[in-house]
Amino acid sequence: ITIDIPNFKTTIYRKLAAQPYVLPFNSSHPSHIMRNIPYAAALRLTRICSHSTDLREELDKLRIMLLLNKYPPKFIDQQIARFYKDLTGEKASNALLGKEHDKYREISLDEQWNKKKKRPIDFQNDILCHFSYAPTLARFGTNFHEIWKEIFEGTPLDNTHIIYANRLTNSLKQLLVKKRPSKQVLKLPPQ
Repeated sequence: ITIDIPNFKTTIYRKLAAQPYVLPFNSSHPSHIMRNIPYAAALRLTRICSHSTDLREELDKLRIMLLLNKYPPKFIDQQIARFYKDLTGEKASNALLGKEHDKYREISLDEQWNKKKKRPIDFQNDILCHFSYAPTLARFGTNFHEIWKEIFEGTPLDNTHIIYANRLTNSLKQLLVKKRPSKQVLKLPPQ
């Protein structure tokens, strides 16, 4: 944080030894996680930087960091443009980095901004499907919904919502570390 009289100015300080690291683009995580990394980083920078010139510099550093972690330039531009569009209504950065920076920064500081309304899960009628994620199954969810609608159209199951969720593959730690059993298992059976 730096102080400019008469204004209070906030910027980001980085240690010289700090390595810029985010999840590499070629990791085996679902695509929605990859999309959210540049978006969330741009949101965080907008919330921290109080001046548009500092924000412009930090967005350039963000772009370099993402390029070093093998993110394609077109992908970075698309996700940051998506952030601009959600915040300002325009795909270009002119509004956020221009004279109206303070207005859009205040909007981004609001906790309720960009919160999506989630439909509550009805455990009586909805079906939850969990699958271990693999890059080859990236489009499985949409294909599954299409097949479901095609087969069960006009039946009572037509109104049933299918919620498809990815489960990450087990890490080595999860495979090797035994979890403590429940208390019921540890109790001696009555004789």
